[in-house]
Amino acid sequence: MYKQIDAYVDGSYNKKLHLCSYGVIIVHEDEVVATCYGFNVEDVGYTNMRNVGGEILSATEAMKYAYENKISEMNIFYDYIGIEKWALGMWKCNNKYTQKYQDDYNFYKNHINIEFTKIKSHSGNQYNDMADQLAKEAAMINTGKKEKLKGKYSTEQTSSDYTELIETMKFILG
Repeated sequence: MYKQIDAYVDGSYNKKLHLCSYGVIIVHEDEVVATCYGFNVEDVGYTNMRNVGGEILSATEAMKYAYENKISEMNIFYDYIGIEKWALGMWKCNNKYTQKYQDDYNFYKNHINIEFTKIKSHSGNQYNDMADQLAKEAAMINTGKKEKLKGKYSTEQTSSDYTELIETMKFILG
């Protein structure tokens, strides 16, 4: 395994399904070594935060990946400024979700040297665009891309999770 990674994180929101999602691209020496994506249906609080809930979940998943794989250094590339501001205490954590994110960061920073780098969204950065695509796919938003992104570390939901979600949404929406 390697000691340093770059993690590109992004969140998305499907207004029609009221579903927030996340996408993570893990890069080592300019090679995608893992992907992680999924959606949240367990806790409506993340979903009520819309795409910001997904942004928080993506950064948390990236730190979890680094911790579980004994990676000592990581740089989180993000396009939503709250990812850095809440983690470092520059913004007040006004709800339990931002507080949990800050608590998670404070745990992981004791094991991993974590840096943050702000990048502009939809600016042509290939890895950020891939994270965005994964988050949109997890929220069942058609990205127009035919290629599915997979990785060695893949925590994407299974098709049965989506089937269950769709059936639930059909029931809710009537």
